[in-house]
Amino acid sequence: MANRGGNHGVTFLYPPTGLSPNYLDTINVIYTSPFSDPLLYTWCRNASNPSDLVQKRIDKVTPYNGTLPVILDYLKVSSCYFNLRPSTTAGNGANSESIVLLPSARSPVPTVYGLQADPTSTPQTNPETTQEANPESTPSPSPSPIPVAVNPANPPSGLATGAIAGITIGASILGIALIASIIFLILRRRRQNNAALSKTALPEKTYEKDHVHINGSYSPSPSYNPSMSSPPIAGQENRYPISEMSASQPGTMGLNPQNVIHELGPGQSENRNSEKRR
Repeated sequence: MANRGGNHGVTFLYPPTGLSPNYLDTINVIYTSPFSDPLLYTWCRNASNPSDLVQKRIDKVTPYNGTLPVILDYLKVSSCYFNLRPSTTAGNGANSESIVLLPSARSPVPTVYGLQADPTSTPQTNPETTQEANPESTPSPSPSPIPVAVNPANPPSGLATGAIAGITIGASILGIALIASIIFLILRRRRQNNAALSKTALPEKTYEKDHVHINGSYSPSPSYNPSMSSPPIAGQENRYPISEMSASQPGTMGLNPQNVIHELGPGQSENRNSEKRR
């Protein structure tokens, strides 16, 4: 545990003294403080000029006590340390122990350093622009013992077999449904076209009608033929000749002679009445 006493109540639980991480490794910076709105600065020394301090980042961290994962992706630096303060004004906070940063990346994967390694932790992003500054009392780097590192577990890659099978089945069902919909639309369009053709009415045939001229007007007569004339009504030949009937003939024809009425003159009518009185 790194504890620089008398530094305004700030205690750095991590990093410890003599830590030497590699390039792209991650350090979980752990601290306790009395600050309600603390800021964590990251400072590094230039590899070609150790007296030259460069501010790499500034993060607004958890009030009072907290942890911040910091990825050491800094090139051309020899060592780094962290400074926790209540505001941007220097002189009211404290510095952590210095770490010696090795320029090469660790193989096969980077390492996470901390009291409790958290491979899933990600450092806060969008740090402020790097600038040169004069920090509070600057610690000097010390020899580095062999670090105790925890390698992060390999994250699972790819989809599970069940998920792949589900996606395949779903895609197959969707394709079948799409093909069935297309076939249904084509068949319905054909039925509609056939129904429209069957409902088309045939043109009606028109028939010319002959007209008969009667007293200056025309009347329809489909069987009229002007070349044929009607037989005359008067003057037709009588196949049965008319002969004069005798007095005895009415009886032969089923007629009673007494019932036959003859036309009488005026004198004959009186004589006949006198005969009846007798």
